[in-house]
Amino acid sequence: MILINELEFTRIDTDTVLLLNLINGAADFVCNDTFENLVNNRLDKLTEDDIAVLVDRRHAFIDKDAYKRFVSDLNLHIDSCERNSTPNFVLIPTYACNLNCSYCFESSYSIDNKGAFFDIADVMVQFEIIDYIVDKGTFSLVDGERINVTIMGGEPLLDKNYDNIKVILEQSKKRNFSVDIISNGVNVHNFIPLFLAFKDTIDHIQITLDGTQKTHDSRRMFHDKSGSFDIIIKNLSLLVDIGVATFVRVNVDSQNIKNLVELAGVLDAKFGSCECLKPYIYLLQDGGCSGEVNIVKEEDGIEKIFKLENSNPCLKIFSKRYHPSHFIGSVINDMPYQPMLRHCGASKNQYILDNKYNIYKCWHGIGNDDYRVGTYENGIFYIDEFKLNSWFKRNTVLLEMCSECKYRYICGTGCPAARHIANESFEVDKPNCVEYEKLIKVIIENSEYFTKLL
Repeated sequence: MILINELEFTRIDTDTVLLLNLINGAADFVCNDTFENLVNNRLDKLTEDDIAVLVDRRHAFIDKDAYKRFVSDLNLHIDSCERNSTPNFVLIPTYACNLNCSYCFESSYSIDNKGAFFDIADVMVQFEIIDYIVDKGTFSLVDGERINVTIMGGEPLLDKNYDNIKVILEQSKKRNFSVDIISNGVNVHNFIPLFLAFKDTIDHIQITLDGTQKTHDSRRMFHDKSGSFDIIIKNLSLLVDIGVATFVRVNVDSQNIKNLVELAGVLDAKFGSCECLKPYIYLLQDGGCSGEVNIVKEEDGIEKIFKLENSNPCLKIFSKRYHPSHFIGSVINDMPYQPMLRHCGASKNQYILDNKYNIYKCWHGIGNDDYRVGTYENGIFYIDEFKLNSWFKRNTVLLEMCSECKYRYICGTGCPAARHIANESFEVDKPNCVEYEKLIKVIIENSEYFTKLL
């Protein structure tokens, strides 16, 4: 028998260790004796029952060849699924924005003429390209699945953009696509009639709220320095009233992490347990134009948030997004885990079409000609197949540093642009390693879920 390399051990208490399978998400408690036998490769000391469980849970294989065949077959299956995954499209009708946030990410990108807007004809050209990509694709939709369009900017919900947004929703509805919108939320009230008319097409809207009024307004303000908190709260109420699912994103760094408790109280008092409102915490990994000075190490931020939650249960209103969240979430919620070879949609079937006749794969690359994979104008478009394939080749099988890493099925090579401010650029063919061992350890040690199972 041979143990797989992709095992993680985390101590729960003095007598119990949690064994995590980093390939399939299987989790099992083992006693100290079994743990010592496993980590010291004393497999002959295991009982027949232990061996049976290990093999059944795919923690071990009968021999090295069986293990290698399993990994090879798994890689082929995942690669096929990812290459044939349902495409999603990001449309950028403008890079203009009505806010002047202190950490604006797009201010760190090399985007010229941000004030330009699409014409209706340009939107129609975008959908011609979408139709072309969809028609030549080899994917197949599962029951109930729809191709998704994300509308973002800049700020997409500007009055000057109203007709463009309407056409995007009309064309998406015509094709039975779903739509989500990433907005700062300050102009939502002017779009409520449109959202009502296309309620079945809109999957959700995401709006950022970085704290209570004083904290939020110090970070996300208008160009005249006035705050945006009050109008966002009013617009969240409008979205809740019409029943549109709304994700409230809280970008967390050292400046506002302690304000989370107060923000949770504000949201609870205003919205209670409203199912339409879905607040979540995102620990900033990239400081945008403000640099790295306020960035909190992810493992430190996770630990602080858990400690705050343990003494302030109101924080349970927030879901948490961190690098291994999909893996840990599958363990906690006893849901099937989907291992991956590719980190995100940029390496799969995501396409970003902006208002400057460019096609990108990664939104960190927008405005940078080096990361443009195509162009389009007047109904004619060109795809750089070499650049396009370089994104598909960004996977854990082909990147040498990733191919033997035990965390590869959780990481999927990482985000090449995660530190693009510090590095000024990013390379598609280079991995970006995350300290998953530390992250998994701190999550498990600070989560009440695992100790409650004992």
